Amino acid sequence: MQKNCKKMGVRGLQRWIEEQGQEAWQELGAGATLLVDGSGLAIFLLDEAGPIGGDYEAYDTAVSKFIGQVRDAKLRMVVYRDGKKRRMKASTQWSRVRQRREEWEELRMYCNDGNSAKRAPFPPLFSWQFYGTLSCLGVQVVECEEEADQQLALDCSKGGPSCYILGLDSYFYCFKGCRYIPLTQFKILDAGTAL
Repeated sequence: MQKNCKKMGVRGLQRWIEEQGQEAWQELGAGATLLVDGSGLAIFLLDEAGPIGGDYEAYDTAVSKFIGQVRDAKLRMVVYRDGKKRRMKASTQWSRVRQRREEWEELRMYCNDGNSAKRAPFPPLFSWQFYGTLSCLGVQVVECEEEADQQLALDCSKGGPSCYILGLDSYFYCFKGCRYIPLTQFKILDAGTAL
């Protein structure tokens, strides 16, 4: 089964950067601020909760564990939530609708035949669970009117050198003044040090 972690952004940009060796591990000091793309983190943590389905207790545990690790590393975290308005192109919107249909069809075949599903659809309530867990843990959430990307980039560029964007969207490499950390490369070491 393919992971739910779908990379967003400029097609091929993240892979090209990785191939060029342009990424360098940087230790984040205590007190650094992580401005987090909530949609990206919610999707990323689905893989921590296990395979197909909606085990919301396991998902709550994965979200709580991640938040605990960030806090243990003495990092400040602000999560940005996408609003309902979208500037998305119609072709992108229809592409996502087709992709969701394909995921549900693959799940149906998996349930009927036991054939391995390449991609599973997102559990229907995972977003509600994600933001509910954040609320219970007292994590600051910024509610955006539209997609959060532009607000994240703006706030990061104003936040100074100890402010970083954490997400799954390579577009953040393109915004001036953004210090972007892909979730797939974010590490918290045992000693509470974040890279």
